[in-house]
Amino acid sequence: MKKIISLLFSIVPALVFADGESTKEDWITGTYSSGIYSPTVFPPSSNPLPLNKKHLTDQELQIVKNSNEFFDSAYTNLGFLMLDKGQIVNERYRGDLDRNTKFFSWSMSKSLTAYTVGYALCTGKIKSLDDIAGIYATNIKGNVFGKSTIKQLLTMTSGAPRPSDDGGTNGTEWFDTTRGLKPLVAFLNQYGTEQINPNEFTYNNSNTHALMYVVDGVDDFSKLFKQSIWLKSRPASSSTWLMDSNNNLISAGGFSAILEDWGRLAIESINMRKGVNGECIKNYMKDATTYKTKDLLRDRFFGYGYQTWVDPRPNSQIYLWLGAYGQWTVIDPVSEKILIIFRNKLNREDNNQIMQIFRAWIKTN
Repeated sequence: MKKIISLLFSIVPALVFADGESTKEDWITGTYSSGIYSPTVFPPSSNPLPLNKKHLTDQELQIVKNSNEFFDSAYTNLGFLMLDKGQIVNERYRGDLDRNTKFFSWSMSKSLTAYTVGYALCTGKIKSLDDIAGIYATNIKGNVFGKSTIKQLLTMTSGAPRPSDDGGTNGTEWFDTTRGLKPLVAFLNQYGTEQINPNEFTYNNSNTHALMYVVDGVDDFSKLFKQSIWLKSRPASSSTWLMDSNNNLISAGGFSAILEDWGRLAIESINMRKGVNGECIKNYMKDATTYKTKDLLRDRFFGYGYQTWVDPRPNSQIYLWLGAYGQWTVIDPVSEKILIIFRNKLNREDNNQIMQIFRAWIKTN
């Protein structure tokens, strides 16, 4: 029976980037944040960042009208937030969801992992992104990820074989790690030792997990994220991050927070990029959110930085955190406008509408 259940759940990751596919609403807004799967809990700030409502211009009112029509067009749109320099332009929730609902990130966690790596670098725990990962993470130095540079892991160019599904996982990886059946490192070891096509983009969650092991080799990943990113964003509520059977955070897709705290994290990413937290993390974030590579095998509009999707158009500095079933955080560090949507269905036409709304919005004063 256990094998049958495992097989059924192993199908789920294969759907995560297939246009039109969906997942249970509860997997975005409940189950994976509830504590059933042994998460690490991060506390709220004692002084939450206020997110006040903005007085809107006529242009902005039209943008809000358009965004509301989009949000109401599909029951799979679950939560929606627009921020302008830290002020709320629009905030919507589906049904009985509200400001206290935790939204599960799926692969948006990857970007948070990359920025935690940045702090390990800027505190001197990591000497160089060109260092071999296995120098710091001794438990992976015998596999392909340990033989890769940290920068290759950040850009998904480690040369590891392509995983078995488009969502970046191998076989029963998601089921086994979230249910405590196998640790993440067991799946990293499945990829062997050979770098097949190093420096070519291959979307693989194990690159992200290897980054977590690198940070854990020199510090405590969970503690560093909490102190350097989470609490600095001044969150209003607690958050959770799923763990494997070895109590390592599932860094490629396990973080949950309320919608407004996702907004606060996005604001913090802009602050990091502006140099509020120092010159080193400023330079790192500019690298992280700048085009480095792209997927040559799949039709993706966006390019890739450090575990972060980027708008490839000339003169655009927009970067994005993207999750499996249509979770989007779109950030323009120039205008400091942020759009966040959580859905439980991925649809390419909807994605185009989101970007149209966002691009029209950033043109307003």
